[in-house]
Amino acid sequence: MTLRIGLIGHGHWGTNLARAAARTPGCVLAAIADLDPANRARAAAAHPDVPVTDDPAILVAGPGIDALMIATPAGSHVALATQALDAGKHVLVTKPLAPTAVEAEALGRLATARGRVLLVDHTFVWAPPVTAIRGRIAAGDLGALVYIQSERAGLGIFKDDVSVIEDLAIHDFAIFDHLLDRMPARVSATTATTHPGLNSSAAWISLFYPDGLVAQVAAHWLAPVKVRRMTVAGRRRILTWDDLDPVARLRLHDAGADPVDRAVPGRAALAYRTGPVTPLPLEAIEPLAAELAEFRDAVAGTIRPRADARAAARVARVCDAAVASAMGGGAPVAVDGAEAAP
Repeated sequence: MTLRIGLIGHGHWGTNLARAAARTPGCVLAAIADLDPANRARAAAAHPDVPVTDDPAILVAGPGIDALMIATPAGSHVALATQALDAGKHVLVTKPLAPTAVEAEALGRLATARGRVLLVDHTFVWAPPVTAIRGRIAAGDLGALVYIQSERAGLGIFKDDVSVIEDLAIHDFAIFDHLLDRMPARVSATTATTHPGLNSSAAWISLFYPDGLVAQVAAHWLAPVKVRRMTVAGRRRILTWDDLDPVARLRLHDAGADPVDRAVPGRAALAYRTGPVTPLPLEAIEPLAAELAEFRDAVAGTIRPRADARAAARVARVCDAAVASAMGGGAPVAVDGAEAAP
């Protein structure tokens, strides 16, 4: 089976989706639509054999197109995804799927009713370090998790339709959802607006899980140095992931603090371990390539996509709670649908 894919939106991220679709075995980039003449010119230059149009409706109705990738501004996602599903197309849509969890769930129900695949482009879910971290957690290598800390910063592209929470921190919410297979009970968030009249561009967010685990995210659009760093700490071992490290992106630290019978006066009764640091091997695969391959296989009916509408709705609930907390001055907000904390 060959999956013929149309792309709506050949902007900053759409160019990457187009490249991935064109290179994925079993997929064909069949058409591109964009309202911007400059984007259409770039699309025609990059994919000279692919029809390019300024009318997305041509792709939605196109009988020779099996699936659509939607890489347009966030506010258009619900309408375009609805039109595509109603037209019988499978859909891959960039994040966020919808402004709220309720709308994300409604799109999931529509996809089910139409018998179509709806995959959300939470790209880091397919990143080899995330796959490796999930495997280590599942195997018990880290012991009980006690905290996760993530920093995601850079001189980013300020958005006028979403805040830094919904555009940048959402990546970490999706990663946590995939790693932990559970939702936080409540969220606390504070934000800063660096440019008057624009959305918040810096956020500090804490996610509290029913078992005591705390995950924290710092997300910034206004930072002089790009940072993509995460620490996953367990009682036995600790993982550090630096996605910009040219030598070893993922490292396993045999470090921790273990209870002892006696302690020096004034200190906790703990013995500290600073064992070896082991760089971990990672699959040599681009996340987008893995994502497009999974989209292809999900359409073929062989797998269920890991970032479907249900996952997107869970992530949207965390976003909703974080935004509400920030608007309330950082007061904790319960996550809708999450298990209550003890």
